[in-house]
Amino acid sequence: NMEQILFDGETGEISDLSQGWLGFMGNDVNVVFQLSKAIDLQDVVMHFAHVPDAWAFAPTQVTILVSSDGETYSEPIRARIKYNPGEIEMNTSQLQTIKVAVDQQNVRFVKVVAKGLARIPEWHKAKGLRPWLLIDEVQLNEVIK
Repeated sequence: NMEQILFDGETGEISDLSQGWLGFMGNDVNVVFQLSKAIDLQDVVMHFAHVPDAWAFAPTQVTILVSSDGETYSEPIRARIKYNPGEIEMNTSQLQTIKVAVDQQNVRFVKVVAKGLARIPEWHKAKGLRPWLLIDEVQLNEVIK
């Protein structure tokens, strides 16, 4: 189940993508987490697998939206992504940790939207096919009062 994989406190290993990763093929990840109580959310930390040999590419964009009621969401808060997953320089296995500073109060719902590459890039043996977007461990860090 999704919650167990994303919140089990164990980061998936990029050497074994069959364990602990949630995979999305050719689609954006768009998931909403409902918390048991409202928190003041400082930041959200997520892990993505970038393993081109396994057709898994890190996201091109990650956005967080928060809500107190599940109806009205904040403006999208976008991660600063410093890499380009489609570049040939990225042709090595790596764990990409992406942190989004949220700094919002009274958060009960957290929406994670991650966009992947539409197609596997030209330099890859599987060029033109749909890549996987693999996410694991979503950490919601509260503001320490």
